[in-house]
Amino acid sequence: MNIGPSPRLEADREHVGFVARDAFIDIARIAELLLPGTSQAGVSDLEEAAILLQGEFSRRPRSSHCYRFHHWCLAERQRLGQLRRQVLDALIQRLGGEPERSLVHAHALVAADPLSEAAHATLVRLLVEAGRMHDADAHYEYARDLLRREVAAPLSGALRRPTVVARLARTEIAKQSSAVPPAADDTASAAPPSFVGRRAEQRTIAGAVTSLAAGSASGMLLFTGEPGIGKTRLLQILTETAVRAGIRVISARGFEGEMIRPYGFWIDALKDFPNDDFEDRAQRLLGSTPPPTAMDANESSREKLFEHVAGQLRDLAKRQPLAITLDDLQWIDEGSASLLHFLIRTGQTAPQILFVGAARDGEIDDNPWAQRLLASLERDRRVDRHTLGPLDVAETASLFEDGLSSSEAMEAHRASGGNPLFALEVARGRRNGLSIAAGEFRNLIADRINRLDEARRELIQFASANWSRL
Repeated sequence: MNIGPSPRLEADREHVGFVARDAFIDIARIAELLLPGTSQAGVSDLEEAAILLQGEFSRRPRSSHCYRFHHWCLAERQRLGQLRRQVLDALIQRLGGEPERSLVHAHALVAADPLSEAAHATLVRLLVEAGRMHDADAHYEYARDLLRREVAAPLSGALRRPTVVARLARTEIAKQSSAVPPAADDTASAAPPSFVGRRAEQRTIAGAVTSLAAGSASGMLLFTGEPGIGKTRLLQILTETAVRAGIRVISARGFEGEMIRPYGFWIDALKDFPNDDFEDRAQRLLGSTPPPTAMDANESSREKLFEHVAGQLRDLAKRQPLAITLDDLQWIDEGSASLLHFLIRTGQTAPQILFVGAARDGEIDDNPWAQRLLASLERDRRVDRHTLGPLDVAETASLFEDGLSSSEAMEAHRASGGNPLFALEVARGRRNGLSIAAGEFRNLIADRINRLDEARRELIQFASANWSRL
């Protein structure tokens, strides 16, 4: 430390100090490089900062006599680790058109946060964009097994098979190349033509987005129906329409296995925000708040939490209209349901916010919190509910790329019940040589079930035999 003409470590009988002089201090250099913020710093500055942030801060053994220093080191290690992830995220976004160059940073991001599904999903996407499908498949399998083993919770859906990622990328490119610029007064343009049916719902979505853009949104838009009927796809249509209209969208989804996680919907939704004060404060409040049942004795704390989230959302929406989509509401937890009700009930003061949800018919009543939430909103006329029915014969037939005769269209509709998900499975089976007959459709389902392991097959058989009691 004292190498050179002038000592850098100076001490007297009471104090010890460090005088940097011409010494190179990596943390000081990082602060200088990122002074404009990660979103404004240049690519070369970000790359230099990423190199300097490699490794862990202060890996020396803990001293039992310097516990304050030890805990300061832990806090600094956590802060710099988060900063490294932010820098790597910014680099990947900036180098979006250069997948090979971005891959270095994507691998580093996975190494920095190995249990982040989003980090693994980013790496898989970049491998696909670079044309390295074999590597993408290998990492997808590795990441999926790692997360299931270590996290022991359902995946959020960010991590997808490379073939799905490639197909979505091709669809997006084709959509962009064929897109026609909307007219000046066409705030909410129509949904992509590949979406079959649901014209009334698409008009409802267009009207809701137009109202939101004009600052006159109110209540909640809700789509319900059986599994596979198209609820999630309508949320995607709304998201695409809203983004084209200059509206910010955040999303969350419920999971049956996480209904005991307090405020799980909102914690997940806040992850879509950039790293600003809102995310840090709100996630800290939500993430550290005990379950609602444990807060009954201190209702004021819960009220402060609700008011804080509502206020921050209103402030955010004043800068840019905001759409909040919530999928699988039938699995909402008690805390999330209470907060959602509060936000919608007080929503008349925030007409720049639109809430849109999707839920399975029949399963809403099995969740008392979801049932109370929707019953209260319907009683106060704060929810616009649309129940999705089956597709008609012509709409079902349009899902088959190779075309169908009239009799085949009738058979496809009968075999699938007009359910788009089932109809697509029938179409996939037809491409593989199966006929559309109901018997062949049963064989198709049996083939998909036979691909599962023995334990899952037994569970499906038990559930199908005892469905009325489940």
